[in-house]
Amino acid sequence: MAVDDPRPQQQGGLLEGLPRWTGRDAAPSLPGWVLRGAEVLAVLALALLAVRVRHPARLFTHQFWLDESWVADSTRASWGQLRLLTSSTPIGWTVLLRAVPRWGDAERYRLLPLAFAVAGAGPAWFLGRQLAVTRRGTPTADGLVVAWRASRHRPSWARWLGPSVAGLAAVLAPTALGYPYLKQYTAEAFTSLLLVALVAWVERRWSPVRLSVLAATAVLSFLVANTALFVTVAVFGGLALTSLARRSQWRRLAWLAGTAAVVAVADLWVYRTFLAASNGAAMQRYWRGRYIPATEGWGEGWRFVAPRALAAIESIGFGPWPLALALLVAGVAALWRAGVPAAALALPIMVVEVVVAGLQRRYPFLELRTSMFLIVLATVVAALGVVALASLALRWRGTALLGLAVLVGAGALFLPEARQAARIPLFEENAKGQVRLIEELRRPGDVVVLGSLAAYHWAYYGSERPTFVPAAEGRTIRFEVIYPHDRGLLVAKGRTPALIKEAMDQVPPGTRRVWVLVNHEEHLIPIWVRNAARHGWRLAAPMAHLCAAFTEAERARAGVSSGQCPLLFSFG
Repeated sequence: MAVDDPRPQQQGGLLEGLPRWTGRDAAPSLPGWVLRGAEVLAVLALALLAVRVRHPARLFTHQFWLDESWVADSTRASWGQLRLLTSSTPIGWTVLLRAVPRWGDAERYRLLPLAFAVAGAGPAWFLGRQLAVTRRGTPTADGLVVAWRASRHRPSWARWLGPSVAGLAAVLAPTALGYPYLKQYTAEAFTSLLLVALVAWVERRWSPVRLSVLAATAVLSFLVANTALFVTVAVFGGLALTSLARRSQWRRLAWLAGTAAVVAVADLWVYRTFLAASNGAAMQRYWRGRYIPATEGWGEGWRFVAPRALAAIESIGFGPWPLALALLVAGVAALWRAGVPAAALALPIMVVEVVVAGLQRRYPFLELRTSMFLIVLATVVAALGVVALASLALRWRGTALLGLAVLVGAGALFLPEARQAARIPLFEENAKGQVRLIEELRRPGDVVVLGSLAAYHWAYYGSERPTFVPAAEGRTIRFEVIYPHDRGLLVAKGRTPALIKEAMDQVPPGTRRVWVLVNHEEHLIPIWVRNAARHGWRLAAPMAHLCAAFTEAERARAGVSSGQCPLLFSFG
């Protein structure tokens, strides 16, 4: 039965309750399987576009930087250590890395974030299809054919524009294009789109089975996306609010309450088992500059929130914030008018959630990486606003040019933003090349000393099998790397001068050469050099030209860029 249609439903299978009418606007003669096949091909084309714009050749060969390295380290650990190695990434993400085929270069694991980015085309397409049915028709559509026949007014352009434009917005969202790294953020964007699409699916034809599918998906999503909790609250909250507004739906509310309670218990178990340990004081210190200042008055809080909110709105790719905000409002209104009010409410509810979480110091307010779930959804909703406005103008000859101008103008704003985001260079730390250089030129008796962060690079790229142990209290990453059975491979326990000195003091007497790999903390190199000088070691090349210690052929063979070389000390 339709969500908001109190009329008795006719019997007749898939088309039950639909108006019987004929005329020039009747359904086309094309069979349903043809239209469904066309949809499948269109989604596949969007998926191929998503892969193409992300430059897979670059993704699968560019060296991991620090944040990716400690995620990739989990692939070198046993199954029993996965909970230990799951820090800022969800446990499901860590498990899914094991499913990536073991072929290609070492960076093949970026296939996982790419897969989620590509998969976003599906739920976005489905959300776009919702615009094909308006509240003036009977919103029981499950497919494009039914949506076509359900409309009582002149055929709308929305049924053709909605799915394709929404899909394009999902796969070309600038925020997602600009951060293609081995982190769970594309999974968070995908689960956000998926759950909102599923709540629209539930609204189209309510049933306990559909509600159960939504609930199960919400729980599974929390295993691969930390922010799925925000989306789950939003979609169930939207369903509850729309059911409350229709006072006759008490039975539905009872189902909602029971299902939401089950989801809450399951999510609480996931949080306590896998997430609570990594969401401690150390993580809060790391993000402290991005929480909303709740104790400094409303004025200070507003000065913090306003610029970040405007920047987030503009990051969706549809021009200055007043225009982008107008399109967001139009998109929400379009979903509401299409008969899926709970899906329409999801984005506004999530906005309220992130503000409250930011005030409670539980969420870095609108930090672009951790807000990808919200911003990509907003990009798709704004695209639906473009479709709604253009379709409205295209329905009459007198305003058709205005409708075309809306489409062309939106594309002229969005596509260059997407193109620019796709061209953002990947972070370059050159750890893989430095590890190769050391391993190729290391002589018997040489000692390698790893900086506390460079150890995560070595653990993945190095040939030695690493040992992972719990990190000291106060670390955002809950594990550290050691090599207890190799005296020729030492790891600094931290970044303070005292801990650097301690690492250098462990170098065995009589060592002739010492390699020091420092990544992501290059500002500490002078401290390393001073401690080496106390031991009587000297650099093989001046600090300003560290790569001069190696020939051009040696650097080229290892793949080391000029200016990114390890420290090499010698004695005597």
